[in-house]
Amino acid sequence: MKVLISVDSFKGTLSATDVCRILSRAATKHGVDVLTRPIADGGEGSLECLRDFLTGEMISVQASDPLGRQVTAEYYLSGDTAYIEMAKVNGLPAVEEALRNPLKETDFGTGELIADAIARGAKRVYLFCGGSATCSGGMGMAAALGYVFRDKNDNIISPIGENMSRVATIRYEGQTDLSTIDVTVLTDVKNPLYGPDGAAMVFAPQKGADPEQCKELDMGLVNLAQRLIECGYADVSKIAGGGAAGGIAAGCVALLNARIVSGIDWFIRLSEIERLLEDVDYLITGEGRLDSQTAGGKVMSGLLTLAQQKNVPTIALVGDYVGDKTQYIKMGFADVYRSRTPIRANFDEIKAHAAEDLYAAADTLFETLIGSENH
Repeated sequence: MKVLISVDSFKGTLSATDVCRILSRAATKHGVDVLTRPIADGGEGSLECLRDFLTGEMISVQASDPLGRQVTAEYYLSGDTAYIEMAKVNGLPAVEEALRNPLKETDFGTGELIADAIARGAKRVYLFCGGSATCSGGMGMAAALGYVFRDKNDNIISPIGENMSRVATIRYEGQTDLSTIDVTVLTDVKNPLYGPDGAAMVFAPQKGADPEQCKELDMGLVNLAQRLIECGYADVSKIAGGGAAGGIAAGCVALLNARIVSGIDWFIRLSEIERLLEDVDYLITGEGRLDSQTAGGKVMSGLLTLAQQKNVPTIALVGDYVGDKTQYIKMGFADVYRSRTPIRANFDEIKAHAAEDLYAAADTLFETLIGSENH
C-alpha cells in the first residue's frame, strides 16, 4: 500500500511538517509506503511549506504587530520575488486574547514587510493573507507603502479598523512607483469584502469583536469601498476573496492592482500533488479543525476535489471536527479520524500532548487501513 500524506498545520499546536513526520512514522510502522507533502492554503504556515521548493533566504526585519508594537518578523526573498505571510506579523497569535479588538488594530506591519522587500529589489510579491488579527480593509498595509487616508476635514487618520468609517479621501503620496510591482494575493476563503458573508460579519468574532463591533466594522468596510470608487480606484465590493484577512485582499486589488488567487490551488501546483496522486492508493489529509469553513477554499477541500478527480480515496485526520462525521463522509471523505481526546482539560494540555495524541490516532488509522486490505 502506498499513501500520499499532505496536510496543513494544526494551528497553535503542530506545523504541517511536524504532522507529516508523525503520520509518516505511524504509516511506516505498519509497512505502508509513504510520500509526504506539507501544504498550506495561504494562511498560517505558508512560508514553511515553501522551503522545499524555492531557493533564496529568509529575511528578518522589525515591523509593527496589530497593536503597533515592534516585533521581529520574517519573509522569504527568492531573487526578485518576495513571499510574505501576513500571519507572521499581523496574525491572531500576535495579540494576547485579552487585548484582541479589531477596531483598534492595523495591518501596517504587513505593508512594512512589502516595503522592505521592494527596497531590496523585489518586483513580485506573493502575499499569503490568512490567519490575520485585523479587519481594516488593508488601510494599514497601504499606509506603510505611502497611501494617506483623510477624513472629511482633511485630517490624516490612523489606519485602524474603527477609522474605516471616517475615510473621505485616499491618495498615494509615496515615492515608489507601485505600478511596477506585481502583487498576487493568496487567500484561503472566498468571502466578499462586506455583507452577511463578508470579512467583518464572518471572521471578526474570532478576532475578538462582539456583534455590535462586527456591525461597525462592516459599515466601515462599506464606506471604504465607496470611497475607493470615488477616488478613482477599482470597485472591490463584490470580488470573491476580497474579504480575506479583514479585507486586505480587496485593499491590495484596489490600491496595488493585485490579483487574488486560491492559495490551495497555488500550493497544489507548486507541490505537484496532481502528479503524485497518480501513483498512490490513498490520500491522507488534515488540519486542526474540520468544520463548515472547510469547503470554502481550505486545504482539505482542495485536495479532496483533486483526489476525487483521480479516483483516489481521501481520509481526513484532524485535530477535531464539528458535529457528526457522517456530514464529512457525504462531502466525499472515505473516513474521518480525530486526534483530540476528551481527557485533555484545556488547550495547554491539548498542545502539550498534541504529538502523542496525533500519533495514536494515526496508528489506529493505518492499522485499520491495513486490516481492510487484508480482508
